[in-house]
Amino acid sequence: MNLNKDEGIVIKMKSWNIKKFEELSLKQLYGIVRSRCEVFIQEQKIVCEEEIDGVDDKCVHLFLEEEGKIAAYCRIVPKGIGYEYISIGRVLVLKEFRRKGIAQEMLDIA
Repeated sequence: MNLNKDEGIVIKMKSWNIKKFEELSLKQLYGIVRSRCEVFIQEQKIVCEEEIDGVDDKCVHLFLEEEGKIAAYCRIVPKGIGYEYISIGRVLVLKEFRRKGIAQEMLDIA
């Protein structure tokens, strides 16, 4: 929340994106892959072959763009792909955006 004495209280709302794979722009897809690599491969040391699993084109992608980056992301996997029920995977928040309630907000939306 920003406070400006001339304008009163201004609340900045996050603008979440929910898109099927084919609806993603190249810039969004690149940003998603970059953020996933940063968190899962660099931070968590997950092997690249496990991270890029061939399921993304079947998923719905939920993400938050902030400061020119994909700050938060998860994918919603349809039932029957890996599990009997719909599942949420690849949940991430970039390090500089953590501890702000973004992950909880994202999961509430998902």
